[in-house]
Amino acid sequence: MNFKIIVDSCCDLTEELRERFNISTAPLSIDVGDKHFIDDENLDRERLLDAMRNSSDAPKTASPGPGPFLDLY
Repeated sequence: MNFKIIVDSCCDLTEELRERFNISTAPLSIDVGDKHFIDDENLDRERLLDAMRNSSDAPKTASPGPGPFLDLY
């Protein structure tokens, strides 16, 4: 039987586990004020933290929609 494991980006896995089981990740999105961030390997964490420090609004997150999951299959 073939299978594929896909998690969202809040799943805390080591790189060893990701590679061993060929696990793919669908990214969450994060909005801080008028700035939008995608929680993937290109996330600029310093920019995100800076936006959070300088915003009076609480960050908002959203789960990946079905599209990113389908793309990973």
